[in-house]
Amino acid sequence: MKTQQARILLEPTGLKITTERLLVLQTLINLSEPASVEKVSSLLKKDVNESTVYRILDRLTQHGLLYQSNFRDSKAYYEYQEKHHHHITCTSCGQQEHIPVCLPSSTEKAILKSSKIFCQPLHHTLEFFGICTLCRT
Repeated sequence: MKTQQARILLEPTGLKITTERLLVLQTLINLSEPASVEKVSSLLKKDVNESTVYRILDRLTQHGLLYQSNFRDSKAYYEYQEKHHHHITCTSCGQQEHIPVCLPSSTEKAILKSSKIFCQPLHHTLEFFGICTLCRT
């Protein structure tokens, strides 16, 4: 597995570039869909233990390299997004689809204007839920 893209992404963060961080980040880059800690761990087999995977995912999310969602099932899912996007999830079967729609900047400005204590948003997550065409029938 090539880790060059992961190395390039990690360098500006100031985080120490470890083999484990490179493996976890490159796995998510290659996966191109949200994945739980358990899924990332299983894809890495025994290369990195699950508690280390969790800590790495948390740290990479804190540094803005990954996005975290929960999709209403009490699990954290992590994803590398080359281009920011959101998801719609079927509440019946769990199927997900990427949607390239995001909030307009005017909404972000309105949120800031209505806030009494916040002055700058750093990031956001937006999740949509519905019924897919297969479950509707």
